[in-house]
Amino acid sequence: MNKDLIVVKGLTKTYGKKIKTDVLKNVTLNIKEHSLTWLVGASGSGKTTFLNLITGLDEASSGEVYISDKLITQMNEKERAHFRAHHLGFVFQFHYLLPEFNALENVLLPLRIQKKRVGKKEKAAAIKLMETVGLGHVYHHYPKEMSGGEQQRTAIARAIMGKPKLIVADEPTGNLDSASAEQVYALIRKLHQDLETTFIIVTHANIKAEAGDRILTLKDGEIIKDVTF
Repeated sequence: MNKDLIVVKGLTKTYGKKIKTDVLKNVTLNIKEHSLTWLVGASGSGKTTFLNLITGLDEASSGEVYISDKLITQMNEKERAHFRAHHLGFVFQFHYLLPEFNALENVLLPLRIQKKRVGKKEKAAAIKLMETVGLGHVYHHYPKEMSGGEQQRTAIARAIMGKPKLIVADEPTGNLDSASAEQVYALIRKLHQDLETTFIIVTHANIKAEAGDRILTLKDGEIIKDVTF
């Protein structure tokens, strides 16, 4: 049985001093390694706030977050940034590819951020990864020369390149047409199965759950439904 990768205890985020708004309210849950979790709910329900807190992009008002037994909520900003660079992968609604770099160079960025050597072996591994995600024909193309779906698949390949323990995706298809969105979600499922990487995906889309999927539903900063299929 898979062990817990993420442990969240009493996680709360409050904005404002005189007038306080609780965006996330005392959330407690565990997420297993090698799992695929969908985070759903209306706009303003707290989905992105939850992602930002568990990955250390924002600081919690109270509560604790552990990833691989590391207490993220007690790290300083520099420590959190180092942890993200070496253990987490990110895919956002907007791909955030560097326009001056071609697709292959963008995919290799995590290795450079980790200050790892980028030689022939690493470039060959990146090209193989790009072929896996259907980008073997565009690895020398620049972002402006690629379609929206190709750009997002490049962003996914970039997130995977650093071999992270966890990949979080915040509305990864929000900027794509329905056909491209279906392709991206199919790719995420394939990579999850093939690589056994843990995924947490925020989406507004209606998910057709498959065996093993976990769906967390947020409303007004609280988890109101937690279902594993």
